[in-house]
Amino acid sequence: VSLELDETLKAEGNSQRVDFQEGGLPLQFQSLRVPQSEDWVSTRERSGFLRLKGRETLSSAHRQSLVARRVQAFHVEATTHLEFQPAHFQHMAGLVAFYNTYHWHYLYQTVDDAGNEILEILTCDRYRFIEYPEHRVVLPKGTKEIQLKATIKEKALQFAYAPNPTEWIAIGPELDASILSDDYVQDHDNRYRAAFTGMFVGMCCQDLTGHGHPADFAWFDYQELS
Repeated sequence: VSLELDETLKAEGNSQRVDFQEGGLPLQFQSLRVPQSEDWVSTRERSGFLRLKGRETLSSAHRQSLVARRVQAFHVEATTHLEFQPAHFQHMAGLVAFYNTYHWHYLYQTVDDAGNEILEILTCDRYRFIEYPEHRVVLPKGTKEIQLKATIKEKALQFAYAPNPTEWIAIGPELDASILSDDYVQDHDNRYRAAFTGMFVGMCCQDLTGHGHPADFAWFDYQELS
């Protein structure tokens, strides 16, 4: 994938909105452990979208489909537009606040065992997975697109979603953003040493069936708040 910058990138300071177009991603977007390549990430397969082909879980140390940018302020808002058609509970895609494979908060779209399309949140904190089933949202049948948002204010992270561009609805409890910091991440059972990466926020997609079910993202907006 080319990393050329183009006129779709509008920036003021570190804030930036990227409307995905054929030609590549801005340099601010990074992938995890492996280079960006057309076999899992593409701005060419669907014009006007970033396509991620689902791969392994956010706790995998191998093949993840994750594209994210660094959080560079204490107060930020990250928003994206997702178009995703999950057909199996092992199909997931959404917005993630990420430190490493065992420290993250994830708002994602999937389907439940009854075939309902849902939004839910999953946290990983020092190898411990935390679900929030009481905050699960069942989406209207036929939902083809949705917007997702993470608002971070120092130690607090709040997810939200918009079934239409003018209606934002908070989802889940206020989450602890401090678990995504260098200060929090320490040696734990000798399995991990702090990498001093800082927090990232971005888009990801998983397909645990191994068939690469895709998710499409139209844009990603990162804004630093006063």
